[in-house]
Amino acid sequence: MGRERRSYTVYYKLEVIMFAEMSNNLMAARFFGVNEKQVRDWRKKRQELADMPSKIKRAARGRRPLFPALEQELAKWFEKSLKNDVYYSNKQIRKRALELIKQPKFAKSIPADFVASQGWCNRFLKRLSTRIPDYVDYASVNPEYMSCNLVYEPDEWEIPREKIKLLEELGQGSFGMVYKGEVHDLNGKLYIPCAAKTVNESATLRERIEFLQEASVMKAFNCNHVIKLLGVVSKGQPTLAIMELMANGDLKSYLRSHRPDSEDNPGQQPPTLRQILQMAAEIADGMAYLAAKKFVHRDLAARNCMVAEDLTVKIGDFGMTRDVYETDYYRKGGKGLLPVRWMAPESLKDGIFDSQTDVWSFGVVLWEMATLASQPYQGLSNEDVLKFVIAGNTMVKPEDCPEKLYRMMAMCWKKNPKARPTFVEIIEMLLQDVNTKFSSTSYYFTHLSNSVDVEDGATPTTPLRSSVREEDNDQNAYRYFPSATQLPEENSNPQPSNNVDALASSSNCRADTTSLNDGSKGVSINYSDGSKGSKISNVSNGSVANGHISLNLGRSTEC
Repeated sequence: MGRERRSYTVYYKLEVIMFAEMSNNLMAARFFGVNEKQVRDWRKKRQELADMPSKIKRAARGRRPLFPALEQELAKWFEKSLKNDVYYSNKQIRKRALELIKQPKFAKSIPADFVASQGWCNRFLKRLSTRIPDYVDYASVNPEYMSCNLVYEPDEWEIPREKIKLLEELGQGSFGMVYKGEVHDLNGKLYIPCAAKTVNESATLRERIEFLQEASVMKAFNCNHVIKLLGVVSKGQPTLAIMELMANGDLKSYLRSHRPDSEDNPGQQPPTLRQILQMAAEIADGMAYLAAKKFVHRDLAARNCMVAEDLTVKIGDFGMTRDVYETDYYRKGGKGLLPVRWMAPESLKDGIFDSQTDVWSFGVVLWEMATLASQPYQGLSNEDVLKFVIAGNTMVKPEDCPEKLYRMMAMCWKKNPKARPTFVEIIEMLLQDVNTKFSSTSYYFTHLSNSVDVEDGATPTTPLRSSVREEDNDQNAYRYFPSATQLPEENSNPQPSNNVDALASSSNCRADTTSLNDGSKGVSINYSDGSKGSKISNVSNGSVANGHISLNLGRSTEC
């Protein structure tokens, strides 16, 4: 009962104080047992509360800090770290601020919730840029797209500069020149061919941070279909990131250079359908590995896939190609550059990035490979693409695109993220199309082999048999080969063939589906006189309807 009366009394007195302060009636306050000091204290407190929004507003504009003593201490600590080439993220700056406000000289006068906010940290960095002009670039990094959780200090990945030999220029990167080179005496090897990425001496702090960030991200990866980092040279200038050499550059440039009308690389044949599906499987394998590592790429595109000398494709360039292919990115509002043509609708609308948004981007990569690196959503501006995708639209099937390839694109572009396949499921769709090397080098077979039923001593994959033999100088690249549904002229006397592309029904034969001895699905050809024709296996890319056979690939055996 006493506690209830005490609470009532406190509440009652507060009501009196508020009434007296608002009405400026101190006599009434005295009558109810409230002294003038209590009223004056309340008036001062109310004025402070009323002024707080304007103080915060001024601080947001960068005019003056709300807590100058704290920011002065924080700036000293921060500038000292910059001199030692140690770069702190926003999260670490806020953590340091929370440690400082616990010191006795601040007397706990600064609310922890305020300095723990991202908004205060951004405003502090903005004011800090007046003292460190270069730092304005760091403060403008977009947290929605580019993560900056990095403190870089030399570690076991550091390579002495004298072990690096630069041989020739490969091209201009987004931060500096990329060189072909050699790493000497690394991991017991005499020398290793490498690509050395550099940062210009005139690079801004933001550029150096992003460069080191990519190198740090890649330290955790060890997959045959993800670019391998060999080491970093962070001491001295210029800063170097040493990576495995990918002789054919990025996939986008590779595809464009292999167009029949390419002037940069005349005489080169477009990649075959077999090569395209092989590349797709390798990209999916690298992405399955990243997904297993809980890593979301957020910028999967042909420009960020690298092609080795043996045409193996690997995921690479985590954030390093943004300036090289600047037209592929779009600045939405005041935020950072976004690759809108490769982004899923939930990423564009709500800023959601996960493995399933990477699957959407993979569908766009398939479209790029099918069109030899044409620009997705041709004819639309970046802003129109954003509206188009958010509205639930997708790209139509390109001209002459094989049905299997477009079906996979459509699956990746399902509006419901849960309806999209995982990268492991995509690999399983492509297993019949990969070469035997894939079974020994892929993440799928080396780490997920328990889920694959393979007999001992058997080859776990069935190589794709192209509709045009490779020895015939295959032109079977999308946009430059005949339509998958295009059939040759009818033959009144179809004969068994070891390389069946298509057979048309005639008056004296009929095609029916059948089960082969090994349990797989096939096609049997029966003639009107009762004789047997061929059984054709491996026909997942074909169809049988009303006696007509439409096949892109397969093998036939005599019945």
